[in-house]
Amino acid sequence: MFAYYYDVVPDGVVNDRWKHASSSSKFMSLKPVRAALDIMIKAAVTETGEAIRFTTKDNNLYLMVLGKLSGSKIKVKEVFLDGEARLLADGSPVMIERDGDDMVLTFTRQLDHLFVPVVLIQSMR
Repeated sequence: MFAYYYDVVPDGVVNDRWKHASSSSKFMSLKPVRAALDIMIKAAVTETGEAIRFTTKDNNLYLMVLGKLSGSKIKVKEVFLDGEARLLADGSPVMIERDGDDMVLTFTRQLDHLFVPVVLIQSMR
């Protein structure tokens, strides 16, 4: 079933917590790492109050913005991630910049009509 889904939606995200342990899942099983991630996830919001959720697949991080958006920039409060990013909906590049303790995502298009935009961050450093 997953193979079919990934053939149809190559960048899709699936709840696969029951699969065999990988190096990333072993890393996430460390209590200090998990605690730090839990704190970051619970506190992840945009400067206008939209909630941010994260999930991973392989070495990629998926950032989902929940809420009504407008414009072409999103500032995520007290979170900074680095890597190559793109909007999953159309593959367009997303620029990541640091603004103090915050992260600013700049899109090549307006986000006005996107429902839960998802940003794929690859090659995390």
